[in-house]
Amino acid sequence: MNGGEDFELLFTLPSDQVPQLAENMIGGNDHGLFTVIGEITSNPGIIEVVRDGRTEILEPHGFQHFE
Repeated sequence: MNGGEDFELLFTLPSDQVPQLAENMIGGNDHGLFTVIGEITSNPGIIEVVRDGRTEILEPHGFQHFE
């Protein structure tokens, strides 16, 4: 993934396979080759943000480009 733009690949993986992925990647996860950003839960259509033990529901809305 290159060509002058800045992209990152987003993918899902069972949580029990994360250590194996880190081990198999060149350099391991200590070099920041991937970042775990969340998990898929049994709450379809709901995005929950958990910070410092607090959960809040993320309401869907578009980005306002000209505000």
